[in-house]
Amino acid sequence: MARLFLAINLPQDVRAKIFETFSKKLKRYEGLKVVPKDNLHITLLFLGEVPDEKVEEIKNKISKIKFPKFNIKIGKIGHFGNRVVWIYADSEDNLLRKLSVKLQEALQIHDERFHPHITLCRARKPGKKIKYIVESLSKINFKEEITVEKFSLMRSFLKSPAPEYKEIFSVNLT
Repeated sequence: MARLFLAINLPQDVRAKIFETFSKKLKRYEGLKVVPKDNLHITLLFLGEVPDEKVEEIKNKISKIKFPKFNIKIGKIGHFGNRVVWIYADSEDNLLRKLSVKLQEALQIHDERFHPHITLCRARKPGKKIKYIVESLSKINFKEEITVEKFSLMRSFLKSPAPEYKEIFSVNLT
């Protein structure tokens, strides 16, 4: 079995800027697991545990996707429930969301609630403080813009203290 997700890997300088801007502030809060700098990415679609024999089929399906290069803006802070704090990524004409939907369609996975994001941290235990943390981080004026030229099929290896991510396939945008 392989733990897989589809992502946009961020340029190293953008990862560094996000990490430097938010990690010290997040480390002040007890019970949070801050995402390491090298693991910061835009999640397009989480696939979960996939049988090894299905990986080639996934590569084949996503390789057929034709999509134009586009720019995205990163900056707005949000959260999923009481556990995850993230940065929202958005694009003109909603192209980032459209790419995510196209991937869902190609792989026959449908999740209306999902939207592309960059996970900053996870709470070890659910708690009400997540909303307070989001309010606090929202006061930071963080804005970054990047051009998306490809997306990647990533494999996650669960290790301690943090998972290791490896790109196993990528698709260039046109």
